[in-house]
Amino acid sequence: MNPEQAEILRTAREKLRSGEDDLILEAINALAETNLDESSELVISCLDSTNEKIRLSAVRALGILKPENTVELLTALLQKESSPFVRATAAIALGNTKKMESLSPLAGLLRDEDARVRANAVEGVTQLGYPPAIKMLTPLLEDKSSRVKTNVAMALWKFGGLRMISYLEKMLSTGINKWERASAAYALGEIGGFQAMSTLLSSLHDRKSEVKRNVIRSLGKVGDMEISSRLLKFLEDKDPLVRANTLEAVGLLGGEQYLNVIVARLLQETDEAVLDKATVVLEHLVETGSEEIVVTLKDLLFSASEPVKLALLKAFQKHGTHWSPVFKVEIIMDLHNLMTADNSKLVKAAARKATKSIRKELKGRK
Repeated sequence: MNPEQAEILRTAREKLRSGEDDLILEAINALAETNLDESSELVISCLDSTNEKIRLSAVRALGILKPENTVELLTALLQKESSPFVRATAAIALGNTKKMESLSPLAGLLRDEDARVRANAVEGVTQLGYPPAIKMLTPLLEDKSSRVKTNVAMALWKFGGLRMISYLEKMLSTGINKWERASAAYALGEIGGFQAMSTLLSSLHDRKSEVKRNVIRSLGKVGDMEISSRLLKFLEDKDPLVRANTLEAVGLLGGEQYLNVIVARLLQETDEAVLDKATVVLEHLVETGSEEIVVTLKDLLFSASEPVKLALLKAFQKHGTHWSPVFKVEIIMDLHNLMTADNSKLVKAAARKATKSIRKELKGRK
């Protein structure tokens, strides 16, 4: 055990002894990031808490730490657990163990009255990677929950038990319930392939935004440059989540080709959900784009909103090391100007971090 781990354990023990729920939750989250037997023991002591959030966090931490008796502990917990949120979390934790002993408690959760629990139980069984489980899962294709059915379809496709694309295509094209169609669109994106792309394109104009969002998200995963051109108009959609998924899809599929469109959207966008996607898109463009692309992007540092600036600065800090020495010097000068001109403390701090990272690599090359 190194000094840092010892300090984490000491602090966690103090927080657990405090009896204050918020501190206990902080302790559990910190313990989950270690890989120590002592951490597991402290987490296990929280499984009997009367606070649902504490039990949920403890179960999630067990799924990460995976002590030898995880299956035994979670099986005992499930026999008395009334919270569907905790049971659903336990299903994922059981799957994380990758132990066949988890199959029995997961089979019980597949029959749970709560759809969330059943859906997570399907994921748990899938994580075990046990093809004979097909027999357990197949009946749930008739489940009343669209999420359960979708999870089953993806599991069966993974195990090779059934050809599930046609099942999901039918679900997407004829499902009466919008959530059923949205779930099918999501699953097709996970499965991928040309056939999935064709089906998704035919549902691009579904009347329900919930479906359209997932169709666009999935096209961003399985599509190509040509597909991105068909998505551009959805950057102006009234639903911010449709715009957010479109920004990500276009950014990943045809970012360099449609750079000006992406920049224009980021300059006028105010919705938080869309701006959150800026982090993904800008990091991708900075990592994969040429220095000419970065020149266009860096103008956002002086004209875009604070979230966009922060996202771009984070990308500069992470991926600026592959630029040429001359270009690094140019960017450092721009970052210095930004620190002088910008009024945001967060932007100034992010600019300093990016400058430090770029300058460190630049000195290392000399």
